[in-house]
Amino acid sequence: MKLVIPAAGEGSRMFYVTLGHHGKPKELVYMGGVPALIRTIKDALEAGIHDVVLVSSHRKTALVEMFTSLEKIQQAAECERNPVKRDEKLKQVETLLEVGTKVNYTVVYQNEPLGLGHAVLQARAVIGDEPFAVALPDDHFLYGGSSLKLLMDRHNQSGLSNLILWEVPWAQASSYGIASGEKHGDVVSIAQLAEKPSNPSSNMAVIGRYLLNSSVMERLHYNFENKLTGKNGEYQLTDALEYEMNHHGLEGVIYRGVRHDTGHPEGLIRANNAFWMDQNPEMMPGIIEVLSQHCRFGGEVPAEAVEQFFKFFEAFSERMPDVAQAIVDRFNVSSKT
Repeated sequence: MKLVIPAAGEGSRMFYVTLGHHGKPKELVYMGGVPALIRTIKDALEAGIHDVVLVSSHRKTALVEMFTSLEKIQQAAECERNPVKRDEKLKQVETLLEVGTKVNYTVVYQNEPLGLGHAVLQARAVIGDEPFAVALPDDHFLYGGSSLKLLMDRHNQSGLSNLILWEVPWAQASSYGIASGEKHGDVVSIAQLAEKPSNPSSNMAVIGRYLLNSSVMERLHYNFENKLTGKNGEYQLTDALEYEMNHHGLEGVIYRGVRHDTGHPEGLIRANNAFWMDQNPEMMPGIIEVLSQHCRFGGEVPAEAVEQFFKFFEAFSERMPDVAQAIVDRFNVSSKT
């Protein structure tokens, strides 16, 4: 099976970070010490997928150069004379080298920004008539295992196209593409798809991971050949998914971990902190210290931050009840009030 990664977009929400096409592509912005694109590919490797089709733009040459320059990157680290610095550099590129050398990659190009469906369609000649996966490089997952492996396991059972769903707060559901249907544990038989509905019928958001049968690719091709555009006059993947749902069946698999959207600066900061702490839990005291300094020197503390603090403490209490009780006793706190 092959993985399609649509990465031709300009990343307008991240312009000040990437400086458009004049700087680093957003897919190569480091997240927890590793380029975001490498984390996406790592998700695929954990699912047993080793063939990647990168849909790029001719202006984003750095995406291709990352794969073709792995040997040079390793040599540059090994040529460091200072042994301490050399070890530090080798550690930094370890994941990059480990993941990059396990992947067979093909690059195809999307010459015009005509929608996500059009981007996926550019991989048609490489994919052929086999099932394929799609991963949007802005979406990253923690604590629930490989999102693509969940889809692979379910596809092996049912044979149907499927996608990852993530339960969001109802108040935020209108900001997402939403799927609804009959739930069977963590599997949903999707009966309806709605893009940012004003009155959502579900809180199950469609998040950027898909495992699709070749019939979806053929529907994308049909729409393009017949100029059947969708929202914003573009060729949307959602339109092909709706056809698949109505004619062949479509399932969703609920992801029970945490999802991070790194397509905007705030999301990138959140993901950076999350991945750093996951890999280096010794960093947590430093982050807590920063928050303490912010409060001590009069920084604003929004009500939402207070609510999140109590959620953190509840989770902390479940993990380390004795320490949590000691904190409560020390500060004589028995409730939020």
